[in-house]
Amino acid sequence: MSIMELKKHLFSFILISCISLLSLHGAIPQGLELADWTYSQLQENGFSPSKKDLVSTGSDQFPYNISVVFNPVYYAEENNMDQLVSTLIFTVSQKDFFSNRDEIISLLNFAGKQKKNYRIEFGFTTYENSMYSIFFRNFIYTGSECFASSMDNPEECAAVLLTISEEEQNSSEIYTTGLRKSSPLWLTKAVVTAFNDNDVDFVLPQKILSLYRSGLIFGDGQMASYFRNNCRCIKIKLGSPSHLKVIEKIISDFSISETSSNDVHYNIYKTPVKKIIWINEKTNILALEFFGILLLLLITSFSFIGKKRIRYKKEFSKTWYMLPLTLTVSLVSLYTGQLLCMVIPFISQANPVIQLGFKLIISVILSSPLFGLHQHLTKLSMEFVYSYLLNIVSIANIFIFSIADISLFWLFAFEYLIVYLSRYAKALPGLITYTALMLIPFIPYISIITANATDFDMQKLISSTFSINLLISLVLFPFNSMWLRVINRIYSKKTLSQFSIKKLLKVLGFSTLIILSLFVISIIMVSHLYLAKNTVDESMPQIVEKQAEDLELFFSGENFDNMENALLNIHFKKPAFRCKVEISADNTIPVLDSTYLYSISEETKKVTFSMPDYPPEKLSIDFATEADIYKEIRVEVLFKTEDPFIFEKQVITGIKK
Repeated sequence: MSIMELKKHLFSFILISCISLLSLHGAIPQGLELADWTYSQLQENGFSPSKKDLVSTGSDQFPYNISVVFNPVYYAEENNMDQLVSTLIFTVSQKDFFSNRDEIISLLNFAGKQKKNYRIEFGFTTYENSMYSIFFRNFIYTGSECFASSMDNPEECAAVLLTISEEEQNSSEIYTTGLRKSSPLWLTKAVVTAFNDNDVDFVLPQKILSLYRSGLIFGDGQMASYFRNNCRCIKIKLGSPSHLKVIEKIISDFSISETSSNDVHYNIYKTPVKKIIWINEKTNILALEFFGILLLLLITSFSFIGKKRIRYKKEFSKTWYMLPLTLTVSLVSLYTGQLLCMVIPFISQANPVIQLGFKLIISVILSSPLFGLHQHLTKLSMEFVYSYLLNIVSIANIFIFSIADISLFWLFAFEYLIVYLSRYAKALPGLITYTALMLIPFIPYISIITANATDFDMQKLISSTFSINLLISLVLFPFNSMWLRVINRIYSKKTLSQFSIKKLLKVLGFSTLIILSLFVISIIMVSHLYLAKNTVDESMPQIVEKQAEDLELFFSGENFDNMENALLNIHFKKPAFRCKVEISADNTIPVLDSTYLYSISEETKKVTFSMPDYPPEKLSIDFATEADIYKEIRVEVLFKTEDPFIFEKQVITGIKK
């Protein structure tokens, strides 16, 4: 055995011994140390791991992803292989591997014994932690993003993203959406079937997938990394290491021939008795077509028949403008509420639910008196017109929102059925009852948005673009029309001579006050649920700034004609968690090339070097620059402290000509 091999084995022995000692005290290694330990453990258990660097940095060593591949025993002979999945990927964080080494090694051994016609790859990723977003964000975000972007043919891959709960739980969680995309139906079915066959309970936190695909809720960020790189994926949060038997079932039952379908516009429901109801894209389309034919028949053939058909046609011909007028008023009132949300102090500082509710309240306040006054001036009975417009827009919403996402068909179809039944209601109690019933189909959607939307998601509804406000107006139109029917009914209770504008405004004001009171109570209740969901038990990370006593900065360079080969050395006296390096110069780009990845600010010409977390204690960045220009260097470093929620920030600067 050579001296170099002896040193290598000695280093591995010392590394594993130290980490084993750390694990006895409950400590988990971080960064490069954890990656090296994971790599050595995979090697010792007979696998052939390969390293996948997060970024090319020259000589500096950072944490890295690790891949273990099991090639197929034989190759599939199916036609159109370019449309099928040829690689099934499972990803596990290195942290989860450290905590559940024996169970995951057993899973790898199982995968290696399978005689399959597809490739199986296990990826062990780094940086899958919740602390990544604090301080400042680097350009290399997480191990998942780097792993997803490193795939050669992502269109031919399907990824199952695994996380293992730190605390033992009876049920696991299945996530299917991120970045306006969702897992294909065949992949979700394969995972759900594996859970059911192993009698392992699971929950589906992401209900009503259309809310995620429409962008109202962002979805899972880790899945977004794979969708962004055109790789189909699904995420499973296992409640216990024992649930890894589900993954064995997925591997053993996986079939290439079932992966050609790309149905992502499906609905999945889990009943209280744990029965799964699937509504695929084909069923949604057939239901939409059947419903559309029926609606066209109803609205064209049955609306202008009967004894009053002549009067109905006359009323509609005189008031056709009510449809664009109502939409315009709704849009203007929404923009008004949107503007007031920004300028009124106690509203602009409120939580997003309060702001969105205020925006909708403004719509009610502005529209009610305007339409009441319109009816008084026209001297027309608008009962049929409002009812007819209500039906038209309810039908239009079915098709408009189904184009956006076919699974939304059921929401607006149920609303239309309630609207259609309301045509028999004439008295005020009946109209108010049907208005309340129209809210029922929206309750699951509202509850899911409340439970899963972030502040960023809510802001898209508060500070909306024209297209989003138009869609909100279309959603609100049936409710506005029902409210107009209520106004019409109130007005028709008196003769035109007895019912003055003053009395009309009083009745409208009192009615609007009642509606607003109920609306405010609802907003307060939803706001309470939203705040309860967004209240984090853990302390928010805090940054404590200190003098740069643990940093050293050295700069050197060699000139060649008008160019300089510069070398920036940064030394840390203790392990660093995160580092950002910025170089700026007056009105010029200070870096022309470098082995490190970097970005350039278009406005300031400032260069920022991107690097993974947990940098080495001696960091060297070489780059090419113009000679004889002043370069200002700024290094910001974040150090961990004994308190996991307090970080120490140190900054060092330098100027070099």
